[in-house]
Amino acid sequence: MGSFMQALERAKANPEIKIFVLNIANCVGGESGISATISKIICKTAYRHQFDELPGQDEVIHYDIDANFDGTFDERDDVSYPFNFAVVAASPAYSAANYLANMAKDNGVCLLGETTGGGANSPQLTPESEGMSFLLSGRYKLMDKNGKHVDFGVEPDYVLTEESDGQKDYSSYFDLEAISRYVNEFYSD
Repeated sequence: MGSFMQALERAKANPEIKIFVLNIANCVGGESGISATISKIICKTAYRHQFDELPGQDEVIHYDIDANFDGTFDERDDVSYPFNFAVVAASPAYSAANYLANMAKDNGVCLLGETTGGGANSPQLTPESEGMSFLLSGRYKLMDKNGKHVDFGVEPDYVLTEESDGQKDYSSYFDLEAISRYVNEFYSD
């Protein structure tokens, strides 16, 4: 969180910076509390919409986030930054990263890249005897604001990944001019 907050403050100090991009393309998961805090800062809200498979019930959990890190939950937690935010994600973005991509898409923050890897509920890395491994999620299905489950990934607003002869090309993920163009187009509507 410290690096993210330092980057925000440094960018805020420069009036020339209008776009702030968070790249989670290779984030294979992590701490959901950090994703919720980032969501509160870039989306102005933090909640979890999920479907519990056992009782068959839809749930929405709202989080109080101490977004200014002063140890108190109050109105000063409505921190604001003068940016058009964007999130770059890719298929490795799993679990907490999928949650953050979903929050961005649900709350009007530009999402670029490719469909995320999914998950977001108690992931478990499961190795096979042949040496391969796969990721599993728990009994909850992460839902978007329309009630569609996104456990298999969140589709971006703009696709950055190019494919040729079965090989993915991720060079556009570092093309700041193209990313700026997409973000400006997204927020011009």
